[in-house]
Amino acid sequence: MEKQQLTEEELDRLKKSLSPESYAFYERQFGNQLGMFPEYTKLVDCPVELTFNLSINALEQDSEGHNIGSVGLSNYTFHIPVPTGHNHEKYIETFLNHFEQAIMKASDKTEEEIISTKKESLSNE
Repeated sequence: MEKQQLTEEELDRLKKSLSPESYAFYERQFGNQLGMFPEYTKLVDCPVELTFNLSINALEQDSEGHNIGSVGLSNYTFHIPVPTGHNHEKYIETFLNHFEQAIMKASDKTEEEIISTKKESLSNE
């Protein structure tokens, strides 16, 4: 995903197209990098479309606990349209809360499956 610097004209159009609250949100999030946005393809015809990027990496450590590398496993992009007049921050909060809960459940389930497999292995010996 390549980043592209917005021209002054494009940045001015962006400022005019967003509500003051939305523009303030972007200022808080990106600070002085406001002119830098990744290129995305818009999937739906709506004023605001949120994109969330998820990169999955495996971090590796040696036996002494030193980081020795990482391997990128996969990347996902999620798109969420925000209807006109709706608060995009609420959509962000809802997505992140749901995502965090799903990760915790998946982690718990995986741990239960590992313990169950170990118990089965021990009982078969």
